[in-house]
Amino acid sequence: MNQSEPNGNNREQLVRRARERALYLLAAMPRTEQQLREKLQTSRAGYPDDVINEVLEYVKERRYVDDAAYARDYLRARASKKSRRMIFLELQRKGISKELAQEALQEWEQLADEPSSFEECQQQAIIQAIRKKRIDPSEASREEMAKLYQSLARKGFTYGEIQQALKALS
Repeated sequence: MNQSEPNGNNREQLVRRARERALYLLAAMPRTEQQLREKLQTSRAGYPDDVINEVLEYVKERRYVDDAAYARDYLRARASKKSRRMIFLELQRKGISKELAQEALQEWEQLADEPSSFEECQQQAIIQAIRKKRIDPSEASREEMAKLYQSLARKGFTYGEIQQALKALS
């Protein structure tokens, strides 16, 4: 019996199990390539890098993992809740390259003619945050307004964006 044969069969089994695990993970929720790689590396089986690379090629060929589409969808889902800067940083943390994240943001910003433009979404996010804090800007003290600005700045909104939202609110 040739020793390379069981190793070959073993590797095929490992690839098959890793592929099944990847598909199971992707069925639960969309993931970036980096997120899927990390999940496969840290799973109980601890798949080797060559097996993970093969599985990633498989899922990318079939477009089960598409970082550009993930970035666009992530942006669309969060544009009305978070600042442009926060979304950009979160995308990078999830393994989206700087270039893909910038491309998705630029693509979204070019939709300025549509009613759901990025600026309007940002403004709505700021207004929602203000309402959530139950602050009436027209009646708020200087100290309350300073705290409001600081809170919104920590969420990644710029001074100019906050000012525009406050003007729209009053």
